[in-house]
Amino acid sequence: MTKPTRLFFDTCFFIDWFQGKIEAPPDLTPAGPVLIVGNALVLMELYQGARSAGEAEEIGRIEKSHDLIAPSLQNYLDAGPILKRMTESGWLSSKRLYETQNDVLLALSAVENKSYIVTRNKKDFERIKRFCPAEVLYY
Repeated sequence: MTKPTRLFFDTCFFIDWFQGKIEAPPDLTPAGPVLIVGNALVLMELYQGARSAGEAEEIGRIEKSHDLIAPSLQNYLDAGPILKRMTESGWLSSKRLYETQNDVLLALSAVENKSYIVTRNKKDFERIKRFCPAEVLYY
């Protein structure tokens, strides 16, 4: 895989930011310059979980201030077999399927769009990376 040329933040980053756990973006130094983009799947999760009108407004500002990428049809088709293998290996329970399917789609869309993912979710993404070679930066 060639080095990514884009970077997007996972949902957990924005949740931590909204809750005051992050005051400024972490110091990230990926190899080479990158364009910061938004992922439509992350925005969907953020809108779904918005706890106030202020948060929804901030999500709208994030949406409008970034170029957006999204999982493709092929990403959805590739996610099914990956999730099946994760389930068969005992790494994925049915209780976590919804969360994990979104993370698998994020990883697949990151690879397809030559993007880094910024997340604190090391446990899940290290497992996902066994099936999908996404470039992930942890904070």
